[in-house]
Amino acid sequence: MNQPLISVIVPCFNVEKQIDRCLKSLTEQTLDKSFYEIIAINDDSEDKTFDKLVEWEKKFPSLISVITYDENQRQGGARNQGIAIAKGEYLAFVDSDDFVNIHLYQEVKNIIDKHRYDEILIKGTNVNHIKSEDISFIEKSMKTLEHSKTRQDLAVEHKRIENFFDYHLPSYGNNGNLFFTSHIYKKALFTDNDIAFPVKCAYEDNYLTKVISLYIKDTYLIDEIFYFYCENLSSTVNSNNASHHLDRLDIELAVLEYYKLVGAFSLFKKELEWPFIEFFYLNTLYILFTKFDKLPDIYNFMRDEVYKNFPDFAKNENFNKVSKRQKLLLELLKSKVDVTPEELQKIQIAYLKSIINSK
Repeated sequence: MNQPLISVIVPCFNVEKQIDRCLKSLTEQTLDKSFYEIIAINDDSEDKTFDKLVEWEKKFPSLISVITYDENQRQGGARNQGIAIAKGEYLAFVDSDDFVNIHLYQEVKNIIDKHRYDEILIKGTNVNHIKSEDISFIEKSMKTLEHSKTRQDLAVEHKRIENFFDYHLPSYGNNGNLFFTSHIYKKALFTDNDIAFPVKCAYEDNYLTKVISLYIKDTYLIDEIFYFYCENLSSTVNSNNASHHLDRLDIELAVLEYYKLVGAFSLFKKELEWPFIEFFYLNTLYILFTKFDKLPDIYNFMRDEVYKNFPDFAKNENFNKVSKRQKLLLELLKSKVDVTPEELQKIQIAYLKSIINSK
Protein backbone atom coordinates (compact mmCIF):
# COMPACT_ATOMS: atom_id res chain seq x y z
CA MET A 1 0.00 0.00 0.00
CA ASN A 2 1.30 3.43 -0.93
CA GLN A 3 1.97 6.03 1.76
CA PRO A 4 -0.89 8.56 2.06
CA LEU A 5 -0.30 12.06 0.77
CA ILE A 6 -2.31 13.76 3.53
CA SER A 7 -2.72 12.88 7.20
CA VAL A 8 -5.84 14.44 8.74
CA ILE A 9 -5.41 14.83 12.51
CA VAL A 10 -8.54 15.14 14.65
CA PRO A 11 -8.14 15.74 18.43
CA CYS A 12 -11.29 14.67 20.29
CA PHE A 13 -12.52 15.54 23.76
CA ASN A 14 -16.13 15.06 24.88
CA VAL A 15 -17.60 15.40 21.38
CA GLU A 16 -20.00 12.46 21.27
CA LYS A 17 -22.69 14.75 19.81
CA GLN A 18 -20.51 16.27 17.09
CA ILE A 19 -17.98 13.63 16.05
CA ASP A 20 -20.27 11.78 13.63
CA ARG A 21 -20.83 14.93 11.58
CA CYS A 22 -17.08 15.60 11.47
CA LEU A 23 -16.03 12.08 10.48
CA LYS A 24 -18.83 11.78 7.94
CA SER A 25 -17.42 14.79 6.11
CA LEU A 26 -13.93 13.29 6.23
CA THR A 27 -14.81 9.75 5.17
CA GLU A 28 -16.95 10.95 2.24
CA GLN A 29 -14.10 12.86 0.59
CA THR A 30 -14.05 12.60 -3.20
CA LEU A 31 -10.29 12.06 -3.02
CA ASP A 32 -9.37 8.39 -3.40
CA LYS A 33 -8.92 6.93 0.08
CA SER A 34 -5.45 5.67 -0.76
CA PHE A 35 -4.26 9.29 -0.76
CA TYR A 36 -5.21 10.21 2.80
CA GLU A 37 -5.58 8.89 6.33
CA ILE A 38 -7.57 10.05 9.35
CA ILE A 39 -5.97 9.97 12.80
CA ALA A 40 -8.48 10.53 15.61
CA ILE A 41 -7.06 11.09 19.10
CA ASN A 42 -9.33 10.53 22.10
CA ASP A 43 -7.97 12.99 24.66
CA ASP A 44 -9.26 11.28 27.82
CA SER A 45 -12.91 12.01 27.01
CA GLU A 46 -15.46 11.60 29.78
CA ASP A 47 -18.43 10.78 27.51
CA LYS A 48 -18.92 8.22 24.72
CA THR A 49 -16.52 9.85 22.30
CA PHE A 50 -14.09 6.91 22.38
CA ASP A 51 -16.87 4.38 21.72
CA LYS A 52 -17.99 6.37 18.69
CA LEU A 53 -14.42 6.60 17.39
CA VAL A 54 -14.03 2.83 17.67
CA GLU A 55 -17.25 2.37 15.66
CA TRP A 56 -15.92 4.62 12.90
CA GLU A 57 -12.57 2.81 12.92
CA LYS A 58 -14.37 -0.51 12.43
CA LYS A 59 -16.26 0.94 9.45
CA PHE A 60 -13.07 2.29 7.85
CA PRO A 61 -10.17 0.20 9.23
CA SER A 62 -7.77 1.14 6.44
CA LEU A 63 -8.63 4.85 6.62
CA ILE A 64 -9.12 5.69 10.31
CA SER A 65 -6.66 5.11 13.17
CA VAL A 66 -7.78 5.82 16.74
CA ILE A 67 -5.39 6.73 19.56
CA THR A 68 -6.53 7.02 23.16
CA TYR A 69 -4.86 7.76 26.48
CA ASP A 70 -5.88 8.31 30.08
CA GLU A 71 -4.42 11.76 30.74
CA ASN A 72 -5.83 14.85 29.08
CA GLN A 73 -3.11 16.54 27.00
CA ARG A 74 -5.31 19.32 25.60
CA GLN A 75 -5.37 19.93 21.86
CA GLY A 76 -1.64 20.54 21.59
CA GLY A 77 -0.69 17.21 23.12
CA ALA A 78 -3.32 15.36 21.10
CA ARG A 79 -2.07 16.89 17.87
CA ASN A 80 1.51 15.95 18.77
CA GLN A 81 0.37 12.35 19.21
CA GLY A 82 -1.19 12.42 15.78
CA ILE A 83 1.87 13.96 14.14
CA ALA A 84 4.09 11.28 15.68
CA ILE A 85 2.33 8.46 13.80
CA ALA A 86 1.27 10.39 10.69
CA LYS A 87 2.42 8.78 7.42
CA GLY A 88 1.40 11.59 5.09
CA GLU A 89 3.67 14.12 3.42
CA TYR A 90 1.18 16.82 4.50
CA LEU A 91 -0.62 17.38 7.79
CA ALA A 92 -4.16 18.73 8.00
CA PHE A 93 -5.89 19.56 11.29
CA VAL A 94 -9.64 19.37 11.82
CA ASP A 95 -11.36 20.11 15.11
CA SER A 96 -13.81 17.40 16.07
CA ASP A 97 -16.84 19.68 16.32
CA ASP A 98 -16.25 21.13 12.83
CA PHE A 99 -16.82 19.66 9.37
CA VAL A 100 -15.40 20.13 5.88
CA ASN A 101 -16.53 20.07 2.27
CA ILE A 102 -16.14 16.60 0.77
CA HIS A 103 -14.16 18.03 -2.18
CA LEU A 104 -11.54 19.64 0.09
CA TYR A 105 -8.67 17.16 -0.08
CA GLN A 106 -9.10 16.47 -3.80
CA GLU A 107 -8.69 20.22 -4.32
CA VAL A 108 -5.61 20.21 -2.08
CA LYS A 109 -4.11 17.28 -4.01
CA ASN A 110 -4.69 19.14 -7.28
CA ILE A 111 -2.58 22.00 -5.92
CA ILE A 112 0.13 19.70 -4.54
CA ASP A 113 0.42 17.89 -7.87
CA LYS A 114 1.40 21.18 -9.50
CA HIS A 115 3.89 22.27 -6.82
CA ARG A 116 4.92 20.97 -3.39
CA TYR A 117 4.12 24.12 -1.42
CA ASP A 118 5.25 24.18 2.22
CA GLU A 119 1.82 25.41 3.27
CA ILE A 120 -1.63 25.36 1.74
CA LEU A 121 -4.33 27.59 3.22
CA ILE A 122 -8.05 26.97 2.91
CA LYS A 123 -10.89 29.33 3.69
CA GLY A 124 -13.45 28.68 6.41
CA THR A 125 -16.62 30.18 7.77
CA ASN A 126 -18.30 30.21 11.16
CA VAL A 127 -21.64 28.36 11.15
CA ASN A 128 -22.74 28.96 14.75
CA HIS A 129 -26.05 30.31 13.48
CA ILE A 130 -26.90 26.86 12.15
CA LYS A 131 -28.61 24.42 14.51
CA SER A 132 -26.84 21.06 14.80
CA GLU A 133 -29.98 19.25 13.59
CA ASP A 134 -30.18 21.28 10.38
CA ILE A 135 -29.05 18.35 8.25
CA SER A 136 -30.03 19.94 4.95
CA PHE A 137 -27.63 22.85 5.44
CA ILE A 138 -24.84 20.58 6.63
CA GLU A 139 -25.29 18.18 3.73
CA LYS A 140 -25.31 21.01 1.20
CA SER A 141 -22.24 22.64 2.76
CA MET A 142 -20.38 19.35 2.74
CA LYS A 143 -21.10 18.43 -0.83
CA THR A 144 -21.66 21.57 -2.90
CA LEU A 145 -18.64 22.90 -4.76
CA GLU A 146 -19.42 26.45 -5.81
CA HIS A 147 -16.34 28.17 -7.14
CA SER A 148 -16.82 31.88 -6.66
CA LYS A 149 -16.74 33.95 -9.82
CA THR A 150 -14.37 36.27 -8.01
CA ARG A 151 -12.16 33.51 -6.59
CA GLN A 152 -8.61 34.76 -6.25
CA ASP A 153 -6.20 32.01 -5.36
CA LEU A 154 -2.86 33.30 -4.21
CA ALA A 155 0.61 31.79 -4.51
CA VAL A 156 3.25 33.51 -2.37
CA GLU A 157 6.99 32.95 -2.20
CA HIS A 158 8.22 34.29 1.14
CA LYS A 159 11.34 36.44 1.26
CA ARG A 160 14.41 34.76 2.68
CA ILE A 161 16.22 36.55 5.51
CA GLU A 162 19.43 34.74 6.41
CA ASN A 163 18.27 31.27 7.55
CA PHE A 164 14.58 32.15 7.87
CA PHE A 165 11.66 33.41 5.80
CA ASP A 166 9.74 36.66 6.18
CA TYR A 167 6.25 35.13 6.19
CA HIS A 168 3.76 37.58 4.73
CA LEU A 169 0.49 37.22 2.82
CA PRO A 170 -0.30 40.38 0.86
CA SER A 171 -3.97 39.48 0.35
CA TYR A 172 -6.58 37.10 1.74
CA GLY A 173 -8.89 37.31 -1.26
CA ASN A 174 -12.57 38.00 -0.76
CA ASN A 175 -14.25 34.88 0.63
CA GLY A 176 -14.34 33.42 4.13
CA ASN A 177 -11.90 33.56 7.01
CA LEU A 178 -8.67 31.91 8.09
CA PHE A 179 -8.58 29.80 11.27
CA PHE A 180 -5.71 27.70 12.60
CA THR A 181 -7.35 24.69 10.94
CA SER A 182 -7.03 26.54 7.62
CA HIS A 183 -3.34 25.60 7.57
CA ILE A 184 -2.18 22.42 5.85
CA TYR A 185 1.55 21.96 6.40
CA LYS A 186 4.31 19.79 5.06
CA LYS A 187 5.14 17.34 7.83
CA ALA A 188 8.84 18.02 7.24
CA LEU A 189 8.37 21.51 8.68
CA PHE A 190 7.72 19.84 12.04
CA THR A 191 10.23 17.00 11.87
CA ASP A 192 13.14 18.87 10.26
CA ASN A 193 12.90 21.78 12.71
CA ASP A 194 11.88 19.86 15.84
CA ILE A 195 8.63 21.82 16.20
CA ALA A 196 5.76 20.65 18.40
CA PHE A 197 2.63 22.09 19.96
CA PRO A 198 2.81 23.17 23.61
CA VAL A 199 1.15 20.57 25.83
CA LYS A 200 -1.55 20.96 28.50
CA CYS A 201 -2.20 24.63 27.82
CA ALA A 202 -4.60 26.80 25.86
CA TYR A 203 -3.76 29.01 22.86
CA GLU A 204 -1.28 26.41 21.62
CA ASP A 205 -2.05 27.23 17.99
CA ASN A 206 -0.85 30.83 18.53
CA TYR A 207 2.58 29.41 19.31
CA LEU A 208 2.65 26.93 16.47
CA THR A 209 1.70 29.34 13.66
CA LYS A 210 4.24 31.97 14.74
CA VAL A 211 7.10 29.53 15.15
CA ILE A 212 6.57 27.42 12.06
CA SER A 213 6.24 30.53 9.87
CA LEU A 214 10.00 30.99 10.17
CA TYR A 215 10.51 27.97 7.92
CA ILE A 216 7.71 28.32 5.34
CA LYS A 217 9.23 29.33 2.03
CA ASP A 218 6.01 29.33 0.01
CA THR A 219 2.25 29.28 0.52
CA TYR A 220 -0.76 28.60 -1.67
CA LEU A 221 -4.06 30.14 -0.60
CA ILE A 222 -7.25 28.54 -1.95
CA ASP A 223 -9.79 31.34 -2.05
CA GLU A 224 -12.80 29.10 -1.51
CA ILE A 225 -14.75 28.11 1.61
CA PHE A 226 -14.06 24.46 2.38
CA TYR A 227 -14.03 24.45 6.20
CA PHE A 228 -17.01 24.97 8.52
CA TYR A 229 -16.10 26.15 11.98
CA CYS A 230 -18.60 25.47 14.78
CA GLU A 231 -17.71 27.46 17.86
CA ASN A 232 -18.35 25.56 21.09
CA LEU A 233 -19.62 28.11 23.62
CA SER A 234 -18.39 25.90 26.48
CA SER A 235 -14.93 25.53 24.96
CA THR A 236 -11.65 26.61 26.49
CA VAL A 237 -11.49 30.02 24.84
CA ASN A 238 -15.07 30.91 25.78
CA SER A 239 -15.08 29.96 29.47
CA ASN A 240 -15.26 32.61 32.18
CA ASN A 241 -13.03 33.07 35.26
CA ALA A 242 -10.71 30.33 34.01
CA SER A 243 -7.00 30.48 34.76
CA HIS A 244 -6.11 28.93 31.40
CA HIS A 245 -6.77 32.32 29.79
CA LEU A 246 -3.45 33.35 31.33
CA ASP A 247 -1.77 30.64 29.24
CA ARG A 248 -1.78 33.17 26.41
CA LEU A 249 0.90 35.12 28.29
CA ASP A 250 3.16 32.07 28.54
CA ILE A 251 2.53 31.28 24.89
CA GLU A 252 3.54 34.72 23.63
CA LEU A 253 6.67 34.70 25.80
CA ALA A 254 7.51 31.21 24.53
CA VAL A 255 7.32 32.50 20.96
CA LEU A 256 9.85 35.23 21.77
CA GLU A 257 12.11 32.73 23.53
CA TYR A 258 12.03 30.45 20.49
CA TYR A 259 12.92 33.32 18.17
CA LYS A 260 15.81 34.26 20.46
CA LEU A 261 16.96 30.64 20.70
CA VAL A 262 17.25 30.19 16.93
CA GLY A 263 18.70 33.66 16.32
CA ALA A 264 15.62 35.14 14.66
CA PHE A 265 14.58 37.71 17.28
CA SER A 266 16.99 40.42 16.17
CA LEU A 267 16.01 39.86 12.53
CA PHE A 268 12.28 40.17 13.15
CA LYS A 269 12.13 42.38 16.23
CA LYS A 270 10.29 45.15 14.39
CA GLU A 271 7.76 42.69 12.93
CA LEU A 272 7.26 40.99 16.30
CA GLU A 273 6.74 44.14 18.34
CA TRP A 274 3.18 45.14 17.50
CA PRO A 275 1.71 41.60 17.40
CA PHE A 276 3.23 41.07 20.84
CA ILE A 277 1.66 44.29 22.16
CA GLU A 278 -1.69 43.19 20.71
CA PHE A 279 -1.73 39.55 21.80
CA PHE A 280 0.22 39.79 25.05
CA TYR A 281 -1.10 43.10 26.38
CA LEU A 282 -4.19 44.54 24.66
CA ASN A 283 -6.00 41.28 23.88
CA THR A 284 -5.17 39.79 27.26
CA LEU A 285 -6.60 42.80 29.05
CA TYR A 286 -9.71 42.55 26.90
CA ILE A 287 -10.14 38.91 27.97
CA LEU A 288 -9.48 39.74 31.62
CA PHE A 289 -11.99 42.59 31.56
CA THR A 290 -14.72 40.65 29.74
CA LYS A 291 -14.30 37.15 31.21
CA PHE A 292 -13.15 37.66 34.82
CA ASP A 293 -15.19 38.81 37.81
CA LYS A 294 -12.12 38.96 40.03
CA LEU A 295 -9.01 40.12 38.23
CA PRO A 296 -5.73 38.24 38.83
CA ASP A 297 -2.69 40.20 40.01
CA ILE A 298 -0.97 40.07 36.65
CA TYR A 299 -0.79 43.61 35.25
CA ASN A 300 2.65 44.59 36.59
CA PHE A 301 4.14 41.36 35.25
CA MET A 302 2.69 42.11 31.81
CA ARG A 303 4.07 45.66 31.87
CA ASP A 304 7.55 44.46 32.87
CA GLU A 305 7.66 41.87 30.06
CA VAL A 306 6.67 44.45 27.46
CA TYR A 307 9.44 46.81 28.56
CA LYS A 308 11.98 44.00 28.81
CA ASN A 309 11.41 42.84 25.24
CA PHE A 310 10.21 46.01 23.47
CA PRO A 311 11.26 49.08 25.47
CA ASP A 312 10.53 51.45 22.56
CA PHE A 313 7.02 50.15 21.87
CA ALA A 314 5.52 53.66 22.18
CA LYS A 315 7.39 54.67 19.01
CA ASN A 316 5.63 52.00 16.98
CA GLU A 317 3.65 53.44 14.07
CA ASN A 318 0.54 51.55 15.22
CA PHE A 319 0.51 53.20 18.64
CA ASN A 320 -1.82 55.97 17.50
CA LYS A 321 -3.93 53.83 15.15
CA VAL A 322 -5.94 52.01 17.80
CA SER A 323 -9.38 52.56 19.31
CA LYS A 324 -9.90 55.01 22.17
CA ARG A 325 -10.22 52.13 24.64
CA GLN A 326 -6.96 50.60 23.49
CA LYS A 327 -5.22 53.98 23.46
CA LEU A 328 -6.07 54.46 27.16
CA LEU A 329 -4.55 51.06 27.95
CA LEU A 330 -1.44 51.93 25.96
CA GLU A 331 -1.10 55.24 27.76
CA LEU A 332 -1.36 53.34 31.04
CA LEU A 333 1.41 51.05 29.88
CA LYS A 334 3.49 54.00 28.77
CA SER A 335 3.22 55.57 32.25
CA LYS A 336 5.04 52.57 33.82
CA VAL A 337 3.01 52.89 37.04
CA ASP A 338 2.28 49.93 39.29
CA VAL A 339 -1.37 48.88 39.18
CA THR A 340 -3.02 46.81 41.90
CA PRO A 341 -5.89 44.39 41.08
CA GLU A 342 -8.25 46.81 42.83
CA GLU A 343 -7.08 49.70 40.67
CA LEU A 344 -7.28 47.54 37.57
CA GLN A 345 -10.87 46.65 38.45
CA LYS A 346 -11.80 50.35 38.32
CA ILE A 347 -10.28 50.47 34.84
CA GLN A 348 -12.23 47.33 33.98
CA ILE A 349 -15.53 48.98 34.94
CA ALA A 350 -14.79 52.02 32.80
CA TYR A 351 -13.66 49.77 29.93
CA LEU A 352 -16.86 47.73 29.99
CA LYS A 353 -19.01 50.86 30.19
CA SER A 354 -17.30 52.22 27.09
CA ILE A 355 -18.08 48.98 25.24
CA ILE A 356 -21.76 49.20 26.24
CA ASN A 357 -21.99 52.87 25.28
CA SER A 358 -20.48 52.22 21.89
CA LYS A 359 -23.23 49.80 20.91
